[in-house]
Amino acid sequence: MSVIPLRIENDMEKQLGRIAHELRRPKSYIIREAIREYINDTIDYEIALSRMKDKNDEILTSREFKNKYLRGK
Repeated sequence: MSVIPLRIENDMEKQLGRIAHELRRPKSYIIREAIREYINDTIDYEIALSRMKDKNDEILTSREFKNKYLRGK
């Protein structure tokens, strides 16, 4: 595991401390989870963008998706 120095505003550090206390987790855990969520959201966004640009990618409504892939489940 790597160590990355980080500077944050005092207000943000206080909020982080409050959240960590409420969750009974270290601040480093909260920061790691926030970064993990950000990375996952960014990956999802990149996938969505690439699919929107792909003219051959089939676009379905939720009803069409359910009928095509969830029928009988």
